[in-house]
Amino acid sequence: MSKTYSLELAINTPDKLHALQKLHKYSTDTTANLLENLETQNGLTIIKIHHTESDLTDQFYSSLQKDRDLIILSDELSEKRATEILKLCRPVETQLKRLLIHVLPKIENTLDKIIEKYQRHKSPTESISRIDYCQRIQDFSFGELINVLGIDVSTIARNQSARGDNLLKLLSKANNYSELKTYIRELFEPRTVWDGINSIIANPVNLDQILHHLTELRNLRNSAAHLKSILRQDMTNAKHHQKLILKHITTIKNEYTSSQQATHGRTATSTDFVLEAVKPYCADTYRPRLSAASI
Repeated sequence: MSKTYSLELAINTPDKLHALQKLHKYSTDTTANLLENLETQNGLTIIKIHHTESDLTDQFYSSLQKDRDLIILSDELSEKRATEILKLCRPVETQLKRLLIHVLPKIENTLDKIIEKYQRHKSPTESISRIDYCQRIQDFSFGELINVLGIDVSTIARNQSARGDNLLKLLSKANNYSELKTYIRELFEPRTVWDGINSIIANPVNLDQILHHLTELRNLRNSAAHLKSILRQDMTNAKHHQKLILKHITTIKNEYTSSQQATHGRTATSTDFVLEAVKPYCADTYRPRLSAASI
């Protein structure tokens, strides 16, 4: 026997006869069964009806939603589908956060400003270490993550670049004068968070192309989280959007992984260069700070 799912409806009438007349449009249950599961509350009739999944078509849900005299209070099939949609969203959200952690060095100096503007539930403590920043990234909701991807971090960085500490950090990154010029030029080039992610994924894509799929998946996730009716077409769409998103964001370039390993093997050569470059202009008290920056 096929599994049945219950739908709890509220009908805008206290009259049982009127309610039964309307219910026969949506239920194949006998009048006796309907009366057994029917109750009145505050001028409304509350009733549970039961259908197989094959009966609960998108057209059936459309008829219910268009009926101004009733609403769906609970829906077992939509609850089941909502759980499946949340599972589809989880690997997308997890991978986006993982990619943000990968590009953290590119956005670290601007992340506090991004969090201040876009993160609803912020930690009251200041981010002082890489692991703190990783936790801040984990605290983003799925919707907030999508909003963050299009932020131009270069604008925030330029606004902060006038500070002496940030100028010293910029100097400490360069191995030579040519690299320093490159870093300064990059500072004035528009650069979004997604640009950083796009530079390390094996199958890069323009933000505009993937943003549509992310937004649609987020909207379906919100419907699932807020117990809205989830249609068969919604499930099809969620799988489609998830597949196209993961196609681009799942794999990281091999050369990026190799370059990360090479970076960890750097010596203090870059620090020596910077110290000599800024020595005539900076007090000796900056030397420990610059040395620490290269570690």
